[in-house]
Amino acid sequence: MRRFLGSILSLALLLVGVSVTATMPAYGGFCILPPVPGPVVGEYAPIGRYQGHWGVDLAASEGSTVVAPVAGEVTFAGKVAGVLAVTVRHEDGYWVSVSSLQRIDTEQGTVLEAGDAVGRSGRHAGKAAVHVSLRDTDGYRDPEPFLGCARPGRVRLIPVSEA
Repeated sequence: MRRFLGSILSLALLLVGVSVTATMPAYGGFCILPPVPGPVVGEYAPIGRYQGHWGVDLAASEGSTVVAPVAGEVTFAGKVAGVLAVTVRHEDGYWVSVSSLQRIDTEQGTVLEAGDAVGRSGRHAGKAAVHVSLRDTDGYRDPEPFLGCARPGRVRLIPVSEA
């Protein structure tokens, strides 16, 4: 009966244009746990070599908990150009940074699990948001396609076009 109800729900969601997924692994299974639960409010838009927006912004109430987006070692925890930031290096060779923090609750050298608290959210570009950036050995990448690791016990609805 449970399987039948699940099939009915999946069909209903498909008809309205969404698919249910517990995780949405991107590119070989690597994915980023959203450090805050808010939607994307600032897109990846690099310009040239050093200008533009080299990450995405996720809406977050000021002072809310920000979690580690990946498991790994904290390679940086401090200020960059006057903005508080935390960078975690994942074993797959990615560095994921969260910035525009109000407070940092971790330190360089700490080994974290995805979902461990790293700080509190602040403001980015005039709005209550957290900035998320992703780098590998080739440089910065758009982190949005990698956002998708589900928090335990949560279901994420995604457009069918992404499924």
